[in-house]
Amino acid sequence: MKILIKFCYIVLFGFIGYSQDQNKKLEGELLKLKNQAFCDCYSEVLSGKESIRYKDGSSYVQIIDLKREYIFGNKIYREMIKKWAKKEYKSYDPNNNLYLMKCLDFYNSPVLIKFIDSVRQQEIKIK
Repeated sequence: MKILIKFCYIVLFGFIGYSQDQNKKLEGELLKLKNQAFCDCYSEVLSGKESIRYKDGSSYVQIIDLKREYIFGNKIYREMIKKWAKKEYKSYDPNNNLYLMKCLDFYNSPVLIKFIDSVRQQEIKIK
């Protein structure tokens, strides 16, 4: 009986450890998706402003393990970014456009958090 109980503990804790590892991996991938959204917002904000447009090609898509359709061809994702990029930010100095501030606000916004949560739920269903 003691052997059976020990075996059950080993199986249970092994499953819990595996589950925690899977959750950790998913959360890491979701952070990459959130970072990609920040980069896409910044790119959108700078579109049409070639004199200051960044050219480093930053893209978390290169290293993300989530399905690409969360980003590419995702109308909700693109509309969310375009809508945020159009927000007006006023500065005391009219020469300051506050692009990074706008994208950082987007990065921490309830809108992006809700989107990331929806991806999390889809990924949990798949696993």
